[in-house]
Amino acid sequence: MTTRTRSGLGILGRLLSGALGKAVEAAELPQSAAEWQKVLRLASAHLAVPQLRWALKEHGLFSHLPPDIAEFLEAVYALNLDRNRLCVEQLAHLTQVLNGIGVRPLLLKGAGALVSGLYPTLGERMVSDLDVLIPEPRLPEILQRLADEGYRLIEGGEESPRMMDFAGLFGHNHYPPIGSPHWPAGVELHVSPTLLASRLLCAEEMVEGARPLSWRQTELLLPSPTHFIVHNVIHAFVVDFKLKGWLSLRQSFEFVHAARIYGGRIDWTAAMRRFDERGYRSALGSYLTFAQANLGFRVPPGVSVQRWDRWTASRHLTLLAGAPSLLRSRAYSLHGSSRPLTKLRRLLTAEFYSRLSRDCMDILHHT
Repeated sequence: MTTRTRSGLGILGRLLSGALGKAVEAAELPQSAAEWQKVLRLASAHLAVPQLRWALKEHGLFSHLPPDIAEFLEAVYALNLDRNRLCVEQLAHLTQVLNGIGVRPLLLKGAGALVSGLYPTLGERMVSDLDVLIPEPRLPEILQRLADEGYRLIEGGEESPRMMDFAGLFGHNHYPPIGSPHWPAGVELHVSPTLLASRLLCAEEMVEGARPLSWRQTELLLPSPTHFIVHNVIHAFVVDFKLKGWLSLRQSFEFVHAARIYGGRIDWTAAMRRFDERGYRSALGSYLTFAQANLGFRVPPGVSVQRWDRWTASRHLTLLAGAPSLLRSRAYSLHGSSRPLTKLRRLLTAEFYSRLSRDCMDILHHT
């Protein structure tokens, strides 16, 4: 009798659903070194390792893990927690600087998730950069003020001594990433939420519906629950997948998680109408079906999903299974972490883990 080969994506999606209201049992864990390798490489490619740890913790499955796997998940979580604490400090400082010139920023994506407390702790969400929506007319003044604080243009992973002329922003939704040697993350100053803002979600509408928040002696804005969900779909599927060919499991996880947390505060009817009227109904349906098939998302009552949506979503699943590891990218840097990295190096010595070890070493060598 032949044993059916399980896909890494299928196993990972099932395990991640354990943090999204689904029951997960020990029998659903990877059953071999090869399966663990597939799952962990895929989780690392999508920056979803801390979310995987959370899901396994949620159902008391850590005692069933091989010791080196459990230690690795804990080490990545600890490093990410340290970095995100610094990111929160960076956001507080950035917001204070912007408030000082009369600007109240709106935090997008990961930045908003960290400040709003969307996750149980600061360690469950990996953040590559900090996305902040600001008024476009104030951009030149904001750039000058942040330059005074040590921010510089990031080019090719390195900081440049110059700041690009803001007029070069034409045709883009945000200024090129800027960074400071004093802080861990790059900052993207958005003048509109997405590349397709004029058609699907404009800055003025997002600001008008935003939630004001007094936080750490600063004033900022957070997206409304409906806009947070809509922006996730636009960014993760309409832009990243449709235009760039990349479908982020981390973003899909956040979509399902936010839908559960915000519940009735999301106006799904308005969200559907928005995509429908602007010619993106199939994009929304495909994304919902993908989240349903891979992460156990419960499609809200009154939201319709067509047979075509299910077919296209099944095609998208195959793209995820072969995703290259993003651990090779410098975009997610552990710069500024206070924890020694020698423990993480020691954890990645298992024979079956050698490939992922090389990916992780690549990050450690650039921190």
